Amino acid sequence: MAAKQFPLTIGQILAWADAHLSRTGTWPISRSGPIYDQPGRTWEGVNSALAKGGCGLPGGDSLARVLDRRRGVKYTRRSWPELSRPKILAWADYHHQCTGRWPDRDSGPVRGAAGISWVTVDRYLKQGNKTLPGGSSLAKLLRDGRNVWDGRGKPRLTANLIRKWAKDHHDATGRWPVTMSGKLHDRPNEDWAAIDMALRHGRRGLAGGTSLSRLLTEHFGAGYNPQLGRLTIEKILGWADAHNARTKRWPSRKAGAILGAPGGATWGAIDSRLRLGGRGLRGGTTLAKLLDEHRRQPQAIR
Repeated sequence: MAAKQFPLTIGQILAWADAHLSRTGTWPISRSGPIYDQPGRTWEGVNSALAKGGCGLPGGDSLARVLDRRRGVKYTRRSWPELSRPKILAWADYHHQCTGRWPDRDSGPVRGAAGISWVTVDRYLKQGNKTLPGGSSLAKLLRDGRNVWDGRGKPRLTANLIRKWAKDHHDATGRWPVTMSGKLHDRPNEDWAAIDMALRHGRRGLAGGTSLSRLLTEHFGAGYNPQLGRLTIEKILGWADAHNARTKRWPSRKAGAILGAPGGATWGAIDSRLRLGGRGLRGGTTLAKLLDEHRRQPQAIR
């Protein structure tokens, strides 16, 4: 079956382009992706219809030509502002201010710089041009210039920073963090399991070859005692029984911290271990299925 053809007019395309400019600060190009609030429409599809005909258009045109004729937009490299590291960092700051995220090479058009996309910026940082030396990348520039180590804006990690966060966690909760402690209280974008993986595998500037438990044991010594121990179905069911006796409800994966469990373990972390295995568990199940099987509580699936 042929794809449904949606009718198009030049006036409609210009209205979408004006809305795109108002929302993003740049005019659209064929690589600008989906058209906002127009399900099934993309700028590439609009450009293709203008060029080849279809959707009620005669063909032989392009998005760039329409915007040139009707809006005076010039998409030529000569019209681009001079590329420099400070200029690119300023664009990145503006992108972060608007979206709450740092850009990556797939972030589409650069806000406030008509006709330039982040993939183009990344390419020139790598290959160089008249004003850039090359040998870099957008990711490297953000690491060096803004201490951003991925598109979510997470900073470079150091052992001292992790130890400080662990001490803050202990001061706030009375417990030392473990991989199952979930998100950091005052840093919801950080997760103790992810920090442990970075320590083990050498991510975000860390050397690797250690773990959260080992790092904190080496630094805090006898004062650090987070051991959750080996998990068993019986132990988890015991915690669930205590939760039910206290709250008159069976726990779900969103029930938060487990009262009486060492190390600040959460029901979400237990559910993850039941799914994925580890600490003596085989994996392949969930907290809801476990309670349904052993305590006949199918409502816990929700």
